[in-house]
Parts: sequence; C-alpha cells; structure tokens
Amino acid sequence: NTFENYNIPKFELLSIIKEVFKNSADHTDNIASFAIDIRQNRCNPQSAIEISFTFLDLGKGIYKNIYDILAASSIGRIGHGSLTEVYHMAMQRGFSTKSSKTKINLGLGMDVITRGSKSIGMHLSVYDAQSRGVLSGLKEVTHSEIRKHFFDSKNQVVFCYYGKLTCGAKL
Repeated sequence: NTFENYNIPKFELLSIIKEVFKNSADHTDNIASFAIDIRQNRCNPQSAIEISFTFLDLGKGIYKNIYDILAASSIGRIGHGSLTEVYHMAMQRGFSTKSSKTKINLGLGMDVITRGSKSIGMHLSVYDAQSRGVLSGLKEVTHSEIRKHFFDSKNQVVFCYYGKLTCGAKL
C-alpha cells in the first residue's frame, strides 16, 4: 500500500525529525546516525502502519553538556548534578547551551520536539546519562513532572531519540 492510504501527519512528523537532526548538528561535533522502520501487517492491508525512528549521536548528551557549562560558571546551583533539573532547563524556551548574537529561536529545539510529538500522538523517548525520559508523556515541563517520566536505564548509552507513531488507514 502507498502512504496515501493512511492518516499520516507527514508535515508534523518531518518537522520533528528535522528538528532532531538540527539539534544534534547544533550541539555536537561527533558522528550521528539515523534509522527508520515502517511496518504493516501484510495479511491485513487495512491494518495500522507503524513508523519508528532512532536518532543517536556520539556527543556528550544534554545532561553532561549542560552540567559542564554550569559547573564552569558561577551559577553552581546544580552542584549535585540532578538529571531532572538539567532537563527542566533544557526544555525551557530561551535556554540554550549555544550562544547567539541574535537570540532568535534560542532554546526552541527541545520545546519543538516535545510539543510536536505530543501533538501527533507519537511516543518519543530520549536516552541520556544512564536514563530514559519519556518526552511525550510530559503534561508540562516542570521539575516534578519531568521527574515522573525519567527512569534509570542502568546502561550508559550514547545520546539517543526513539520515536514511534502508529497511523490508521483512511476510511
């Protein structure tokens, strides 16, 4: 079957993936890779289609990047290295680890990615600093809400996004 037979929010999905790529390009100089998988039950052509993607880079990740910047500054308020505190900062509009002369679109990356995934009903997780965070599960980006959706993964992994979107056939 062709994609035209499904209710796929193509523009929104591509916008999220584009922002994931852009964020990695802006914040790491290391190698990155992308994989996408599209599945459908071949025995039932009217069944839903599932689109999964993984994007990972070999950079330090959001946690280590922000923690290093704050540790080198006079802020020092995050001395204990709280993962949820770091992600709370990362998901605020206007916060970025990159300096910009114009301040245009500064700190929009994580906000666009998180809000976009929620708007189309896509499951989106991030793996960073031995943790997994379910970004699409966030009701808001408060410290306490982020704490509810981040879990210890017990494995040190490179920084990685994992997204999964299920789309039904058009009637």
